[in-house]
Amino acid sequence: MKQTYKTKQRVSQEPVKLYKEGIHYYIEGERVIFTALFHIQRGQCCGNGCRHCPYEPKYTKGKVVMSEKFSKFNNTKENGSK
Repeated sequence: MKQTYKTKQRVSQEPVKLYKEGIHYYIEGERVIFTALFHIQRGQCCGNGCRHCPYEPKYTKGKVVMSEKFSKFNNTKENGSK
């Protein structure tokens, strides 16, 4: 007798983000290298030692403080945006 299992389908409430090669990432050999823009849109450091990590101190998981050179890309009020 064949058994069937019911599984719950997970429906995400977040919209699907489309990442574009050359903007959010690029390929180098067999590796995918994420750009600073990707990391800024992600919102926090992943702690994996990424080449273009925009957060300070670098490579510290959960950090949300951006390096001075990337602060112009941040859309918060603390950086002068209205």
